[in-house]
Amino acid sequence: MIRASDFVEEARRRGFSLYAGVPCSFLKPFINYVIDDESLRYVAAANEGDAVAIAAGSYLGGAPAICMFQNSGLGNAVSPLSSLTATFEIPVLAIVTHRGRPGADRDEPQHELMGRITGDMLELMGIPWEEFPTETTQVGPALDRATTWMRERSLPYALIMAKGSVEPWREPQQRPLGTHHRPALPMASAPQASRGAMLDGLQASLDGSDVVISTTGYTGRELYAHGDAPNQFYMVGSMGCASSLALGVAITRPQNRVVALDGDGAAIMRLGALTTLGAEQQPNLVHIVLDNGQHESTGGQPTSTATTDLAGVAAACGYRHVERATTPERLSDLLRERLVGPVFIHVPIHPGVAEKLPRPVITPREVAARFRRHLHDHATPDPSDREPAQARRAPHRRMKVLVVTKLFPDAMEQLRHEHDVVQQVDPSAEELLELVGDREVIIFRSGVQITAEVMGKAQHLELLIRGGSGLDNIDLDHADQNGIELVRIPEPGARAVAELAFALMLNLARRVLEADALLRQGRWAKHDIVGRLLAGKTLGVYGAGNIGGQIGHLGNAWGMKVLGCVEHPTEARARELSKSGIELVSDAEVLARADFLTVSVPLNPSTRHLIGADAIAAMKPGAFLVNVARGGVVDEQALAEALDSGHLAGAALDVHEREGEGEVSPLARRADVVLTPHIGAGTVDSQRMIGERIVEVLHERATRLPAEPG
Repeated sequence: MIRASDFVEEARRRGFSLYAGVPCSFLKPFINYVIDDESLRYVAAANEGDAVAIAAGSYLGGAPAICMFQNSGLGNAVSPLSSLTATFEIPVLAIVTHRGRPGADRDEPQHELMGRITGDMLELMGIPWEEFPTETTQVGPALDRATTWMRERSLPYALIMAKGSVEPWREPQQRPLGTHHRPALPMASAPQASRGAMLDGLQASLDGSDVVISTTGYTGRELYAHGDAPNQFYMVGSMGCASSLALGVAITRPQNRVVALDGDGAAIMRLGALTTLGAEQQPNLVHIVLDNGQHESTGGQPTSTATTDLAGVAAACGYRHVERATTPERLSDLLRERLVGPVFIHVPIHPGVAEKLPRPVITPREVAARFRRHLHDHATPDPSDREPAQARRAPHRRMKVLVVTKLFPDAMEQLRHEHDVVQQVDPSAEELLELVGDREVIIFRSGVQITAEVMGKAQHLELLIRGGSGLDNIDLDHADQNGIELVRIPEPGARAVAELAFALMLNLARRVLEADALLRQGRWAKHDIVGRLLAGKTLGVYGAGNIGGQIGHLGNAWGMKVLGCVEHPTEARARELSKSGIELVSDAEVLARADFLTVSVPLNPSTRHLIGADAIAAMKPGAFLVNVARGGVVDEQALAEALDSGHLAGAALDVHEREGEGEVSPLARRADVVLTPHIGAGTVDSQRMIGERIVEVLHERATRLPAEPG
């Protein structure tokens, strides 16, 4: 059993100060402690899904957050966990209590089923979990594992709390609620304008620091069509969560006005959220409901607003101002007044959808990333100073950063704007030792060795940011012993590497390069170039981790039978891989059955020449080998011998035992080998996303440190 303070203080050191939750008896001491601490913010969500959305909004605003609730309410959280945090890649930390835990004291019957399937439900949604720490020494490492996952994958992580994990804490001091003036309710009137006209009025009345969070369906699509902008967040899925997401943003960013653009059907679906918005009294929040009386995007079925006055509900819930707008001009006037929130504006509109309404071409992840950048770039002072000091963002420290790799130009520009940056791409070992002297952060990729000598020379080094997943060029022991934090950015490059693996497989299967070369020589080798299908073949993924898992996912799309192996197989890992259509088997079975074998394991002493003569001999005769891991994993001499003997039909290597300018592969003259110069992550898209994540990681670090080092 731990004290609530043991966890909360460790979490605070990692940037967590906002907690959104639904009470559970297991959480009682934890919630009460947070409520008692005036430097923290606790938001009592109406339901578990809203708690997730509020925490997600806090992250969009620039601060990580924790949502907490009972496992029996996990079903309420499935929608935002599966279609908000997963779709937009928003990391939140979830504390889920374990009522009905198998083997524990008998619990109420309604918890029995959920007690058995809590972990399985999280795993089905791709959310890793572990037991909530019950010893003080376990708290820091558990939070480190959680925050590392959240930084590297931009996805949620969960801690499952057993009964009695936290010592009791006194009842929180009841804060006076006071008497809230109920606003006068304006008269209802018939709609006079279309959705499009109202959206024009909305966009015309916003300034640069305002942001809009639009509900899913036609509203977001039409807002996009009327003028895409980085201050607009287009929700998909997670219906009804727009206002809770907006609340999380508004709490974290009191300097910015946050407009939640809702629909009548979505608002009704999570009507309890209005009670939370009214109770929180967030002054920079505006909640607009476009009411056409229909679920228009699903076929025009009527909603209940003919008998439910949403403006009256908002007034009863405690919104500071409740208004109606039946014309675009009235909506613009209300927004230009900049009323102190929370403000509710009921906007009756005619049904109808614009013809050929486009869908956003920007991906949800890109929507979230640019929205966060916009908030950072438009952090205007709060002139009324309405929020307590702890709700405002911490001062930003300008850090001394060394960049020893190429970064996407926009990311470099952003880093130079925010920090003291020195860049030299791929310096020699001697040059690197000269550069690191006063640097607090080193940003690097695979081309530079971060040795103990380098870290020892950097007397102020606090943070290493690795743009990718490999660890073979870092002295991890020295970094750990000296408290130097390491952050990897593996996810954006992983998809690019997986797609390259398939490009290489297709080149091998269809002999594309050979056909291209012959045609350029004037030879029409139509009947000589006969390839193989990928469909129906067995794909072996040697190292079914992040990259390997994505290779396997693509293999399924091509109609291949996918087998995978991992260093430490478990039932949980087998279940996780099976969701991507990958059967977890032994490494020996992968070698023996694969028609195409891809290799995606890290390089370390135990994996050097892992795919050597013995492993190659165990491969299926006539198979193809594709290496997108590290050069030293495959013994190139043994590979050449297997190709000479005909045991293997071909190979493709993106990574090599000897790399760099002037190096020529011993396999270079072979027609049955395809070679590329370590370009796995080399796409415009992945490089942009890696750059964005690096900027985000460094910004989060800088805002939770003292304004000056020391």
